[in-house]
Amino acid sequence: MGRLLILVVIAVVASSSYGQSKEKDINKAGFKFDINSSVILGGDIPDTSEIGAKTGFSAGIFYREALGGIFGGQIEVRYVQMGGIAKQPNIEDVKILLDYIRFGAQFKLYPLTSTLGANAFLGFEYGLLLSANQQTGDGEKVDIGDLYKSGDYGIHAGAGLDFDFGLTTDLRIYLGVADITETSLSARNMSIQYHLGWGF
Repeated sequence: MGRLLILVVIAVVASSSYGQSKEKDINKAGFKFDINSSVILGGDIPDTSEIGAKTGFSAGIFYREALGGIFGGQIEVRYVQMGGIAKQPNIEDVKILLDYIRFGAQFKLYPLTSTLGANAFLGFEYGLLLSANQQTGDGEKVDIGDLYKSGDYGIHAGAGLDFDFGLTTDLRIYLGVADITETSLSARNMSIQYHLGWGF
């Protein structure tokens, strides 16, 4: 019985020390960039056989804090390029360019006691549409803002590494929940994103 009590005390102390260590290591604010592959799921684009993926970029800032033990949280504000490529038979492809300011929050889990800061996360995003344009092969842009709603929201999930010295990186998938168009058929944003950043 005495040995069991000693083991329990050691476990509690170790857990407390680990939680304090993680709090010291992961509490950071910084900036991040990403490259993403985005697509519009569904939608009503005339004479379009399919919507392909387009490459975009994002840039923004984040704040990350320990929530105790192996848990953490992070908030973000980012400028994000999204959209897709409308593939039309016998006509050149048309890019749909959707630019957003996105506000995100995520719950993070750090299962390993490692300076790599390996983690998995689940989060929510809300985006405000800055501009919506249609671009043809010659680079000409046409404003199509009246076809898209001013807001978008959805969830993201992924995994990453938060190094003690500041480097942070993750791979995530974003799936929009909201209908983003003003047309009769619904459409949603989706993207796969690779992030790289630095925290201080």
